[in-house]
Amino acid sequence: MMTEEEFNEWFKNQWGISKERFEGIYTRDIINRNAAFVAAKEGNVNALEYIAEHAPELIVEKDNENNTIAHYAKSIESLKFIEKHAPETLNAANEGGFTPTHIAAFAWDFEVFKFLAEKFPDELYNQPGNGCTPAHRIAEGYSEGDTIKRLEYIAEHAPETFSMTDKNGSTPAHCAAGKDGRVDALKFLAERVPETFSMRDENGSTPAQLIMEYSEYYEEEAIEKLSIIAQYAPETLPKELFDNSKKNEKLLRKVFEVIKKEMKENYENSKEYLDKCTQKIEQINKVVSDKKQEYQEKIKKAKNFNKTLKKEKIEREKNFNKTLKNLGKNKGKGE
Repeated sequence: MMTEEEFNEWFKNQWGISKERFEGIYTRDIINRNAAFVAAKEGNVNALEYIAEHAPELIVEKDNENNTIAHYAKSIESLKFIEKHAPETLNAANEGGFTPTHIAAFAWDFEVFKFLAEKFPDELYNQPGNGCTPAHRIAEGYSEGDTIKRLEYIAEHAPETFSMTDKNGSTPAHCAAGKDGRVDALKFLAERVPETFSMRDENGSTPAQLIMEYSEYYEEEAIEKLSIIAQYAPETLPKELFDNSKKNEKLLRKVFEVIKKEMKENYENSKEYLDKCTQKIEQINKVVSDKKQEYQEKIKKAKNFNKTLKKEKIEREKNFNKTLKNLGKNKGKGE
């Protein structure tokens, strides 16, 4: 176990605390985090054992946001220590309703997330704050690596959460489609749950429509993500992508180029490449053709409607003039 001198030296170095402000083991930062928080985040079990021996009350303390040291534990070693000395903190909710499992899902290593999720599987369905599940957070781009491992774990133990919506009506697919959302998460979701790409948020937008909203300013990200949707959920591509405008025509062409390049890399020099390429292009072309036809039909209906209105107007004017003429004749006969 650490000596007092060793502990104080470690603690001061961690926070860069001046001698004037340092109060030994009971020193806290501006949001009331004590030494146990620092040790848990660092995974320093020696420091945690020293604290448990000399100031055990610090192990169960909460900071100003109701976080426990379990919320900060980013290593299996820290969690095992906490499980032994303060097990009640492992599933405690902070001020925002987030438990350590929910935080670990996107903030810490995959093994930490798995450790907690196995103990508290219901937390995979937890929707604190704005209603995001761990799947939403991972797709948004907050996860510290191992995105696919995390999503595969959720797919195995809580697949229903891929179609759950937050308070804005967004699914994990919407989160992945966002400007900062993860491309690997978008592809995973498009392969596993393509049906969620037709779901709309509270503003009526599908994931593909969210991408279109920032495509003009972040074209590279938009092209990469739209190419994924074009391959796995082409029927959800937004109508505006096929409106024949030069801007969107250029975007669509680049999307197709990405698809062809990817397919070429995957199936180079093989009959399988040719077959799959032909099938995929035919599928996408059919969607493009259907969308364009639908767009043209709407234009045609609008034109026909305008013609009908014009014709009816002319007919009304004729009838009105005829009525006026007849009235004039009748008036002449009366005189």
